Amino acid sequence: MTQIRTVDKTDYEKLSLFLANFQNEKRTQEFWQSRFQLWWDHNPAFSESTIRGWIIIDSDQIVGFLGNVPSFLQLFNDQVTVYSSTTWRVLPEYRDKSLSLLYQQMNLAKETLLFNTTPNKTVKEIMHLLKFKKLPSAIDTEWVFLLNFQKVIEKIFQKSSKADSLQNILARWLSRPGGFILSLYQLFRVNRFRTHHLKNVRLIERAENQFDALWERTRYLYANTNIRTAAIINWYCFHNQLFSKIVFGYFNNDQLLGYAIFVLDKELNALKCFDLWYDPDEEYIIPALVSYARKYAKENSLDSIRFPYFNQTIGQLFDKYGLFKSRSNEKKNFFKCKSDIDEAITAENSYFVLAQGDLGL
Repeated sequence: MTQIRTVDKTDYEKLSLFLANFQNEKRTQEFWQSRFQLWWDHNPAFSESTIRGWIIIDSDQIVGFLGNVPSFLQLFNDQVTVYSSTTWRVLPEYRDKSLSLLYQQMNLAKETLLFNTTPNKTVKEIMHLLKFKKLPSAIDTEWVFLLNFQKVIEKIFQKSSKADSLQNILARWLSRPGGFILSLYQLFRVNRFRTHHLKNVRLIERAENQFDALWERTRYLYANTNIRTAAIINWYCFHNQLFSKIVFGYFNNDQLLGYAIFVLDKELNALKCFDLWYDPDEEYIIPALVSYARKYAKENSLDSIRFPYFNQTIGQLFDKYGLFKSRSNEKKNFFKCKSDIDEAITAENSYFVLAQGDLGL
C-alpha cells in the first residue's frame, strides 16, 4: 500500500539512490547528497520545522518525490518565507499519485508564494491547469553583447551536421566578413561605455558586509523582490561548487554600489546574468559592470554576454548603451498565491530576476 509523507534527514540515503537511478539520470548519488545540503541544511531560509519535500512510499521503497526549497522574499516590503518546487520525479507506474505531491506543496504555501521556475513541457501544462501565473517580467527577451561574431553567424546559417555540406561551407565563408561588419557596428553602438570606470569593478569571491549595507540602502526600491543579504548571496553563489556563480562588484572606495551575478552557460559558451542589483543614483555602474564582464569574457574566450530583461528601466539602459536585443528561450517563472496577493504584484512594484525558485541551484 502506498503512502505520502514528508522527507526527513534520515531519508537522504534512500532518496539520493532513487534520484540517481531514475530514468535518464546521469548524475550520481553523491551529487544528490550535495544538493540536499544546498537546498536544506545550509540554506539560510531553512529551519528544522521547514518541510523538505514529500515522498511516495511503497513497501518501504521511495517511488516518487517532490522537493520543497524555502527562500526569503521581500513581499510588500516585509521579509517572508516562500517555497519553490524542485525535482518532481515519480516512477511511471505511480504517476496517478504525482499531483498529490503538488497538492501537498500548494497547501503548505497557501499563505505565501509558491514558485516553479524550471518546468518541462508537461509541468508547464499542469501549471496552466492549476492557474499558476507568470511573474510580471519579460524573461524571454534579452540583451546580448557579442564577442565572437564569426561563430554566431556560423550558428545562424549552419543546419547540417556534416562539416563539408554546402550550407556549412557557405556559412564559414560568410562568417568572416559578416563578423567583421557586425563587430564594427557593435563598437559604434557601445561607444557610450565609460571604460575608465573599470577600476571600480572587481571579481567577488565572497560577499562581505558591504552587501548587507547595499541591501539596507536600496531594499525599498521595490516592494517585491529577493532578499539580498551577504549570507544569502554566499549561499546562492558560492556554496554549490557544482554550479558556482561569477560575481562582479562595483565599489567606490570600500562601499559597494552594485553587482551582477553571472552563470557560465556552457552550451552557448556565454556569461548569462542571473541577477543585477545596484544603486540607481550612480549612473556609471551598469556600463562599468558590462565593460568588466566583456573584459572577463574575452580573457576566458567566451562568445557572448547575455542580460535578460528584468524590468523596463534596465531594458532602457541596455538600449541606451547599444546592446543587441534578442529573443531568449528561457523558461517562464511560474508562481501561485492567494488572489489578493496575486493582483497586487505588478511589474511596477516588483523586481524578479533569473535567480528565482530553484533556477541556479
